[in-house]
Amino acid sequence: MFRMGVLAAFIVAITTGCATGSRAYMDSGLANRAEPASVWNRPQEVGFDWGPEITGQASYQCVLLLICWGAEDGGALDSVGSFVGSILGRGGAVTDPLVRAAAANAVKNAPKTDGIYVVAHDTDAFNIIIYKKRTASVRGKAITVRAIGEVSQDRSDRNRNLSALGGSLVNVGEVK
Repeated sequence: MFRMGVLAAFIVAITTGCATGSRAYMDSGLANRAEPASVWNRPQEVGFDWGPEITGQASYQCVLLLICWGAEDGGALDSVGSFVGSILGRGGAVTDPLVRAAAANAVKNAPKTDGIYVVAHDTDAFNIIIYKKRTASVRGKAITVRAIGEVSQDRSDRNRNLSALGGSLVNVGEVK
């Protein structure tokens, strides 16, 4: 019996390997990366209502090119801005700051109006050596923003989960 125990201990000692002087790993090293913190909530849907036609005007005047007043004017390079905008794909955008100021005045002077959809705009300039005046007028439809409410849980989850696939498959559906 004793001989069997010694023989078993000898066999175990010979067949068992030892890692001395080097390291042995069962798997690759563990990596831990933090995910960015985010808050997921259901967005609010908004719509808009068309209002009546509104108009606005803005002007800019200078005497001796040093004393200037009125709305901010960047009209000196209008044609260059329009040309560059048409090349870069912004051909439909209004590049004249005086026209944008006239649109802002139209919205400011109309009660309960949040924005304007500009249908037409016109600029007029008078320029002699000692006096310069530019006037811009806009005409458009008033826009009022209307809150619809919170997006349903189903639509919010569908949008969030499909957006994770790359956004190409997002189909939010119709507003209920």
